[in-house]
Amino acid sequence: MTTKVLVIALASNLDITGELSSILGPGYEITLLRGADRQKLDMALDGRTQYGIVHIQACGGVSKLVADDGPVSEAELVTLVESQGCLQFVVVAACDSYELVGGLHNALHVPCVGYNAPIDDRAAVEFSRAFYRAWKRSGDVALAVDRGRESLAVLYPSEAPKVRLINGDMVTPSAFGACMGRIDERLEAMGAQLVGIEERLDRMDAYPRRWLYVGLLLGVLLIVAQVGTPFLNAALIRIGP
Repeated sequence: MTTKVLVIALASNLDITGELSSILGPGYEITLLRGADRQKLDMALDGRTQYGIVHIQACGGVSKLVADDGPVSEAELVTLVESQGCLQFVVVAACDSYELVGGLHNALHVPCVGYNAPIDDRAAVEFSRAFYRAWKRSGDVALAVDRGRESLAVLYPSEAPKVRLINGDMVTPSAFGACMGRIDERLEAMGAQLVGIEERLDRMDAYPRRWLYVGLLLGVLLIVAQVGTPFLNAALIRIGP
């Protein structure tokens, strides 16, 4: 069975398709999408072709990539890639792509690799070489990331710590914002409930006072009745027949 690999080069002059073909060898079909805008991305990722690996090379920033026709947000990228039901992993070789790949993983639930800082182009290519060699041998993404970092530690020591593998849900800014929004809504609802409870308690506090006044009045009437009854009886006797 052939595994299809899509390499997307957004505003990037890097081309690793030849090296990937050599590293992965038979059984892998590699497609390069270069100089893509949203229309090309939509066509490539419309679901008619199912890719096992998506490798994105791009200029990036926090929670976005740069396509030919402007920035692609995390939400837009998730919408594009979620049509791929056979993904084994995603690599985003772009500066500051850590939060973006976190959003991808949270939506797609596959291992995603990115960088938590600006990355040198040569280091990104070297990591990809070492990563895919190790993955081809082991089929283990985490182990392949470790081997890629080890290779960078030798050739580009300052770049090695920037590589990040996300293989477990993480809190991205967008996910955190959505969570806080739900919390705010819940707190508002709880606040309204507390106001209602306080109003009911105020009404309940008024009831004992009313009954106290009624009780005092009844007590006074009873005392008056007890004290006045003998005098009333005596008066009735005197005016009787």
